[in-house]
Amino acid sequence: MNQYARQIIRCRYCGEALLSDRITCPNCGKRRQLPFYRQGEFWGLLVALAATGIAVASVILSL
Repeated sequence: MNQYARQIIRCRYCGEALLSDRITCPNCGKRRQLPFYRQGEFWGLLVALAATGIAVASVILSL
């Protein structure tokens, strides 16, 4: 496999081949999305849930 074959990906919406450094698909114009675990909202929600869990556990254990 040559080095250029790894840099070609498929658009998840229309299936058009595009280079991995492109942000939008040249065929349909859709933007490439990051996986959910690489988005900031996911990590913010995870931290908020962990902080809430720690707070609740500390209140329960102090009784």
